[in-house]
Amino acid sequence: MASQKTNPSSMSVYDMAIRLLLLLALLWGVLYIVQPFLVPVLWAAILAIAIYPLHQRLQALLGGRQRLASTLITLLALTGLLVPVALGSLSTFESVSGQLAQLEQGTLEIAPPREKLRDWPLVGERIYSAWEALAADPRAYLKAHEETVRKTVHTAIAAAEGLLEGTLLFAVSLIIMGVFLPAAGRWSLIFERLAARLSGNAEMGRELLQISIDSIRSVANGVVGVAIIQGVAFGLVSWPMGVPYLALWAGLVMLLTILQLPALIVIGPVIAYVFAQTDGIQATVYAIIAVLIGMSDVVLKPMLLGKGVVIPMPVILIGALGGMFSMGLIGLFTGTVIVSLGYLLLRRWLDSQAEAVREV
Repeated sequence: MASQKTNPSSMSVYDMAIRLLLLLALLWGVLYIVQPFLVPVLWAAILAIAIYPLHQRLQALLGGRQRLASTLITLLALTGLLVPVALGSLSTFESVSGQLAQLEQGTLEIAPPREKLRDWPLVGERIYSAWEALAADPRAYLKAHEETVRKTVHTAIAAAEGLLEGTLLFAVSLIIMGVFLPAAGRWSLIFERLAARLSGNAEMGRELLQISIDSIRSVANGVVGVAIIQGVAFGLVSWPMGVPYLALWAGLVMLLTILQLPALIVIGPVIAYVFAQTDGIQATVYAIIAVLIGMSDVVLKPMLLGKGVVIPMPVILIGALGGMFSMGLIGLFTGTVIVSLGYLLLRRWLDSQAEAVREV
C-alpha cells in the first residue's frame, strides 16, 4: 500500500492560517478586556497630545520637573472641570427645589410679561399668552399642561444623568492624562516605531505620526478652543444681565460652535429675553456685544484651525465634523486624524504615480 506524502507547501499554509487565527483571537481578547477603559484612555491620549506644549513650557519654568508639571496641570484641569459643574448643579438644585416648595405652598410668584412682548413677530402673542397664564396661576397652568411638564422633567433628568456620567468619564481621562504626560517621550518613540513598521518606511512613519499630532492640536485649537472662547465670553457678558440658567446657554453656545452651527440660534432668544426684561441702551449694547461674540468664530476659526498643519483646513474640518457625527464628540479628533492620514497617503500615491509617468 503506497504511503501518502504530505505537501510541505500546504502544511506551511495551514500553519500560517492557524497562527493568523490565534493572533486574531489574541487581539480580540485584548480588545474585549480593555474595552471598558478604551474611551477614557483614548481621551487621555488626545488631551495629552493637545496639552503637551503647555506641559513643556511649565516644565521649563519648574526647572525640568516633569512630574510636578503634569501634576499641576492635572489638578488645574480637574478643578476647572469639577468646580463649575458642582457649583452649577448645587445652584440649579437649590433654585428648583425652592421654586417647587413655593409652588406647593401656593406662594410662587412669577413676574408678568411686558406688553411689548406682544409686538414680537410670529411668536410674540403666543409667548405672551402662555407667560401671562403662568404668572396668573402657576399651579393651574402646570396642571393643565401636566403631560408636557412630565416629559420636560424626564428629559431634564436624563440630561443631568448624562452630564454626570460624562463629567466622571472626563475626570478619569484627565487623571490618566496626568500619567501619560511625564512619559510622553517614550510613548512618542513607541508610536513612531509602530508607524514606521506599518508604513514600511521610517521617514514616512515619522511624517504620519507628526500629521496625527498636528491634526489633533489643530482641532483642539480651531474647533474646541474657539467654542470655549465663545461660550465663556457669552457667559461673562450675559452674567450682569441676570440671564437665568446661564451655564446651560453658555454650554449650548459651545456645542453649536463645535457642530459648526450658528451660535446665534441660542444667543438670539437670550437677547430677546434681555430686551423683554430690560429697557434702554443697556439691552441694546448687550445685544450688539452678544451678536459679535456669536459671529466671532468667522474670524477665529481661520486663524486657529489648520495652523501649522500641511493638511488643508477644509480637509481637517470635514474629518472633524464627519467623525463627530459618526463617533460622537471623540470623533472630532479621531475623524480628523483618519481623514488627514488618508489625504496624505492619497496625495503621496498620486505624486508617485505622476513621477513614474514623467520618468517614462
